[in-house]
Amino acid sequence: MDDTKKEDRYLYKDSGIVEGHAKVPRWLYFVFVGLFIWGIYYLVKF
Repeated sequence: MDDTKKEDRYLYKDSGIVEGHAKVPRWLYFVFVGLFIWGIYYLVKF
């Protein structure tokens, strides 16, 4: 399922964040979708 090699990852030990090469975190997609929906709402409402 996870096709990235272990060497391609970097762990920030203080925060627990894992950084992968050319990989966008899933939570960032949710932020993008939320901002997009808010932008459409704002465009229509105002």
